[in-house]
Order: sequence, then C-alpha cells, then structure tokens
Amino acid sequence: MQARVASMEDVKEARQAAMAAGQGRVLPTGMLKVFLGFLLLAVGLSAVGMYMARHAVAAAAPALFRPCLSGSSAEEEPEGLERWTRPPARVEHAMTDEELLWRASFAPRVRGYPFRRVPKVAFMFLTRGPLPLAPLWERFFRGHEGRYSIYVHALPSYHANFTSESVFYRRQIPSKFLTSWLLRTMNLRFLYFNEFHRCFAIQKDITDTNLAFVESVSDLARGWFLCYVYVAEWGQMTMCDAERRLLANALLDISNEWFVLVSESCIPIFDFNTTYRYFRNSNQSFLMAFDDPGPYGRGRYNWNMTPEVELDQWRKGSQWFEVHRELAIEIVKDTVYYPKFKEFCRPHCYVDEHYFPTMLTIEAPNRLANRSVTWVDWSRGGAHPATFGRRDITLEFLRRVREGRTCLHNNQNSTMCFLFARKFAPSTLEPLLELAPTVLGFG
Repeated sequence: MQARVASMEDVKEARQAAMAAGQGRVLPTGMLKVFLGFLLLAVGLSAVGMYMARHAVAAAAPALFRPCLSGSSAEEEPEGLERWTRPPARVEHAMTDEELLWRASFAPRVRGYPFRRVPKVAFMFLTRGPLPLAPLWERFFRGHEGRYSIYVHALPSYHANFTSESVFYRRQIPSKFLTSWLLRTMNLRFLYFNEFHRCFAIQKDITDTNLAFVESVSDLARGWFLCYVYVAEWGQMTMCDAERRLLANALLDISNEWFVLVSESCIPIFDFNTTYRYFRNSNQSFLMAFDDPGPYGRGRYNWNMTPEVELDQWRKGSQWFEVHRELAIEIVKDTVYYPKFKEFCRPHCYVDEHYFPTMLTIEAPNRLANRSVTWVDWSRGGAHPATFGRRDITLEFLRRVREGRTCLHNNQNSTMCFLFARKFAPSTLEPLLELAPTVLGFG
C-alpha cells in the first residue's frame, strides 16, 4: 500500500512539476506576441506614412509648376521656327573667332526653306576707320530695307559716330584678333603701352623666340618689346582673318544669300535693284582665280604646301569678291588649307591674293566666274591701283567705268561686268552725289 501511495504521490508531484514548467513557458510566448504586435503596428504606420508622403508630393507638384505657367498675363507659347530663322538683334557678341567660325559653319542639309525667306545681299565693309563715302551708300540703300544687311570691320580703336537713322548705325562687328607688328620705335629703350597683355618682352634681341608676357609696368624694364596690335594688314593672314570674320558674322543671318566684300574707297556704280538682280540671276560667284606662271604667281608657291595644295592648283586673284552662301560656308569652315597658308604663304606671298582663290579652285571650281565685280585701274602702274580724286569724277569717266569692258555672264557676252569700283578718295563724295541720279541711277 505504501508503495502504491508513493507512486501516486510521485505522479502528483510530476504533474505539479509539469504544470510549473508549462507556466514558465507561457511568459515568453506572451512577450513574443506583444513584440510581434508592436512590429506589425510599426510596419503599418510606416506604410501609411509613405503613402501619405507620396500623395502629398504629388498634390504639391502642380503648385510648384503653376507659377511658371502663370507668371505673366498671357501664357508663353513654346518657341517655334522663328528662333532659328530670325537674324541677330545686334552684331555685337562675345564669341571668340573660333566660336564664331564654328557657329557660322552650320548649314541645313535639306534643300529649300519651310518659311517665307527673302534673300538678302550682305555688304561687308573692310575698313581701317571712317567711311567717308557713306552718304553715297546711304542713297544706294534707301528704300530697299529687308533686302540687304551691312557689316563693318574696322580697327577696335575706331568708334563710328553714325546717327540712329543711318544704315551703318551699330553695324560694326567685333574685331578681336591679333597680328604681330614689330613697332618701328625699336630704338626706344622702353615702350609704354596701355594694354600690357598685348606686348611680349624680348630678352636678347628682336629675333629671339623666347618671349614672355608683359603683365605689369615693371616688366617694361626688361628691354626690347614685340607688341601685338589689333590691325589687319594687307598681304598678311590677318587680312584673311578679317574677311572670314565678316563672312561668319553675316552668315548668322540665315536670310543673307550673297556676300560682297567692299572697302571704304569703294562706290556702287549701278542702282540697288540692278545690283540685286545681277546677283540673283547669276549662276556663279564672282571671285577671281587665275593661274599666273610668273614670279608674282607661281613664283610665290612654297613646296611645303603639298599635298594639300599642288603647284598646278596655285591661284591668284583680287581680294574683292562676291560669293553665294554655300561658298561663304566653305570659307569659314576651312581647317585644311588655312594652316598651310598661314605657315607657308609669307612674308612676300601676299596671302590675301592666293588663299581664297586657291582653296575655292580646289573645292568648288565650277561655281566660280573667275572674275571680280569690283572695277580697279592698274594702268598707272605701281604696287597699288590708281586712286581717283575730285577732278577725275566726270560723266564720261563714270560711263567708261560702267560700260568699258566685255565679259561672260552666265556663259553669254555682256558689257555689264562691274557693279562696284575703287579706289575713290574722300574728295570725290560731292561730285559723286551730284552725278549719281543721272549716271548711277540712284540718289
């Protein structure tokens, strides 16, 4: 009996122990449930927060953009084609030559224009300073607005004083270029210059190639100086740089179709309508390019020009030209021939007589008329054409200039070979203004 009772007590103790163990396990399970509850609550709150944040941003977005749409009284429309076709409001800009030539070389690949385009003649005046014959040109342009544009390249030191009514008002383009010009005051120990960055100090002699920038007045005590001056020199590459700069500025106006280079001593010898029709009806550009076998032609050729330019491709021609838009782009985008001419067409090569004629003969020979439309007189001899003064201006003289020669125009003989003439001194202005209505057809 005792054994049986003992066993019963053992069973009872075992049950109590099991119950105690079970109660010990209930506490951790409860804590786990509480923890899971908090975790689920946190996840839920996070999801709700993200949802609310997303909708709040979406709701606020229209408010952020609304001021841009309603900043003015009328909603602004997206820019159309006019942005690309309207000419620059002014010729002044801050582009470097490299940037300007790059920008001007843009050309549409599709023929024709999807808008009404009135082709214009770009008159490019290459001058050292004033335009003494401007009143004659004013009469030439009068009444033909919208069919011409004007660009003036002068020394940066020259500031034109044209009135706002003048066609030349604010038409002077930036001329930011350098040309090496050894000052003729080399006997001076010191050279004082307003803008020192234009000068280079020469340590030993004027042929030394080790040059240093002059940055302060104290640097002027070093010795001799080679100064770089803003000036285009006839016969130098700086002259071609100036002409390319004129072309590039004119190309920024997509309506410019014909590009004419003239100087301050040039005059028009026909009225504007006649000149305009002449260009519009011409199949070729008027740039002189001929093969001169003599010492002043092929004799100036440098064999270092090969292989880009061979001797039989070497050409010579007048500086004064008229080119169509396609050829103007060819000139400003050139990076093949320019370095060759700049390096090897000097010092007595007169690059402005050879660069454009040679390059265009190679690239576009069939588009050249091989003659200039600017009349000059070489009959008096010398290195430069004749300059005419007041006494030379007569009725007979002007008629001879206009009709004194024959030429080919669109493969037909013509007595109308020239549209402009040079070189005319400032003293010719008064008689030219008097004869213009009866002889030149305008005024």
